[in-house]
Amino acid sequence: MSEQTLEQQLEEARRDSRGLVTLLRSVVNDETWATLSMSAAGKEWDSILSENAALRRALLHRAGDDLCWITDGAKIPPKEEFLESCRRYHTQIAESRGVLEDAKTISQLESESLELAIALRESVKLQSHYAKLLNMHDGGERISFNTPKEWMERLRSIRLL
Repeated sequence: MSEQTLEQQLEEARRDSRGLVTLLRSVVNDETWATLSMSAAGKEWDSILSENAALRRALLHRAGDDLCWITDGAKIPPKEEFLESCRRYHTQIAESRGVLEDAKTISQLESESLELAIALRESVKLQSHYAKLLNMHDGGERISFNTPKEWMERLRSIRLL
């Protein structure tokens, strides 16, 4: 079996973008490797990555595996088709990026945020009430806050946030 020319190796690497890094690293010295981002090979690499990403998006669209990311106000597909698309999309992303354990949905995070905002508001009311009572009791100059925003600004001013 004859050895491939550099052009043939580059063409093969274009088909598999991960192979380009290995190929480039094997044919250049350390100094050249350090400056590749400025060279034509770096531009070629960027072009290959861009083309690869575009092809991946096109495949997702064609397979309908991105239906659960409809954002343009279009009507939603039938439930079974939609859920199957989301299942395939989740599988593809999970295989390539992994799965985040104990993740929360946006609605769960919004609900938690609302609960925390209510708790903060009530805590600020209590703090202000006790600051006023203690100031009346001992003539102190404790600061009371009317809103959670004032409290947060105070924490920022003393660099606790």
